[in-house]
Amino acid sequence: MTPESVLSTAELKSFLSVIETSFAIRRHDDLFRWLSKDVQGFLPHEILIAAWGDFSLGIVHLDVISQLPGLRTTEIDKQNLLPLLSGLFSHWIESERSPFIVSFHDGKAMPSIVYRKTEFSDAITDVRSSLIQAIKDERGRQDCLYVALSAKYGRFDERSVLFMKLLTPYFDSALRQVSLLPIQYFDTTTGVNDNREDMTTS
Repeated sequence: MTPESVLSTAELKSFLSVIETSFAIRRHDDLFRWLSKDVQGFLPHEILIAAWGDFSLGIVHLDVISQLPGLRTTEIDKQNLLPLLSGLFSHWIESERSPFIVSFHDGKAMPSIVYRKTEFSDAITDVRSSLIQAIKDERGRQDCLYVALSAKYGRFDERSVLFMKLLTPYFDSALRQVSLLPIQYFDTTTGVNDNREDMTTS
């Protein structure tokens, strides 16, 4: 499957516009608008989790981008969420570094993923579908994991997988263009990993 096989000429032009817009992202609100509006036409989702760092050492930074209440980055217990994210990243490695879908039913994920009940899971009890992709950083050990979540069961399909694969490099570059605040840098002395600025609507 290719973009040309699933998109009309007009849709393909729109997709290229989405990519072009990502190059101009400089602020947190730019990123939020791009993900919550432009990207939705090709990868509908309610929540995007971006996690990056060294998953093998548990040194991971976190962003949660969503319009939903109760899903603010600063309100999520990162340490409780880390085992799930590490499990997803490991599964991505085992899946030959290909995007994959996980469906949720009654608060539980598919058996192939270890899903731990956390404060975060309580806040997203309506989530029924997830789509995962990552980027393995062979040079800087700053691996990046992207998890799209939806309340609609079966939201993600083969077309979604294609666009997740195509859009992930632009998720990655867009995030790298947005500066961290001082409180968001990793404290190498205490081992405390501060979260990024809340990118949900106020």
